Amino acid sequence: MIDVWCLRDPAVTRHVLDDAERARADRFLCARSAATYRAAHTLKRRILSHYRPDVAPTDWHFDANAWGKPAVAAPTEVPAFNLTHSGEAIAVAVADAEVGIDIERVRPLTHVDEVARHVFHPQELAWLADQPELMPAFFKLWTLKEALLKAAGTGFSHPARQLAWQGLDDAWPMAEFGGRTWVGATRALDDGTLLSVAVPSGQDIQAARLLSLPSRSLEIAGGLAPDASPFLPCAS
Repeated sequence: MIDVWCLRDPAVTRHVLDDAERARADRFLCARSAATYRAAHTLKRRILSHYRPDVAPTDWHFDANAWGKPAVAAPTEVPAFNLTHSGEAIAVAVADAEVGIDIERVRPLTHVDEVARHVFHPQELAWLADQPELMPAFFKLWTLKEALLKAAGTGFSHPARQLAWQGLDDAWPMAEFGGRTWVGATRALDDGTLLSVAVPSGQDIQAARLLSLPSRSLEIAGGLAPDASPFLPCAS
């Protein structure tokens, strides 16, 4: 199972957070960023309870590994998850194995060539140079890279330039990292946002689902009601 939940432009006042999450949200200087953080972690808790309806959203507890990747501490019999947000867009991936996810809106960036040289492997830079549109290709590669590093649990504490995605023109690119093979997929949303997910090879990524939620879904008590579709509906 690989489910990718997506919520854009959330309108949330019904938050479900623990003390640590509330304290972190209160430290944001930007009110919009604080609101997105609260919505993201409320969504995370409600999605986990979707898979374990016997556990209330308020009853989830989390630990982090040495690089800061969060995981469920208790109860333990739950799928793996990963959370990302950019602007007001929020996505949560849930899977039967390690999973990483990243979401970014395609937009102009200053010094994009310098950033690419710092983050991308020489093979990835060669692929990027051949693409007809720079920014969509840049953010496809960026989101895949971040999704893989999050799935592996290291984040950017590992030099991102040392790993390379292969087959970037394919629906399911592959990469070697940490002695394992990983597979990824990227979905372009209708507002110019890119969403990438990465899991260990052997997971049925071709069966991954995109679960889109309406903007006011977190205001509604009870279960979530997503609009489900294949993550890559046009994949061959």
